Amino acid sequence: MRPCHGRTENSHQNHRRFRRPAARRPAGGDDADRLGEVRAEVAGEKAKDEPSRVETFNVRLEIAGDLDAATKQRILEDAENICTVSNTLRGSPAMHATLG
Repeated sequence: MRPCHGRTENSHQNHRRFRRPAARRPAGGDDADRLGEVRAEVAGEKAKDEPSRVETFNVRLEIAGDLDAATKQRILEDAENICTVSNTLRGSPAMHATLG
């Protein structure tokens, strides 16, 4: 999941919900202009029962830049929705093992 969340910066510079209409943009530029480095930290917790598996993923984003808390929260939510890995894990994908 880290690579997906780590690409949040690029995704949000082009994401339709991230840009505000021109009439509402501050004179200094839009939100994407004020977005700094985005770092992701992912930790997992193993299940205590069988079968052996990771039961919980904890993802923490650090978002640098001149953005308010609501914008940073929207980036976090969008990152979760955009991420192929987290979307796959939420969907309980089928797994097929074969010998080759």
